[in-house]
Amino acid sequence: IAPATQVTAPELRSVTVNPATAKAPATLTFSLETNAATSAILLLTEANTTLHATANGTPKDDGLLWRVTADLPDPYKGKVRVFLRDQAGAWSEGELTCTVDVQ
Repeated sequence: IAPATQVTAPELRSVTVNPATAKAPATLTFSLETNAATSAILLLTEANTTLHATANGTPKDDGLLWRVTADLPDPYKGKVRVFLRDQAGAWSEGELTCTVDVQ
């Protein structure tokens, strides 16, 4: 049993995007599942450009399901990387990515 002061680091369990293909400007909805609460979610392109996004989380089984809406004003084709911030403020990159094609 972990001490009450020890917090579980958030880990990315799954990520999907809908739609994966769109015309710019586009609003994409990412569905993420994490094992624990995260204080923030950051979406980055392969060129380290931050996507403007909003996130809402709801409990699901032993984790959380997040709905993250991101606006892509310009065309972008490639991977979107997911970063999670723990309660102490440290960022970690999720092992999973999503590929998008916004023309």
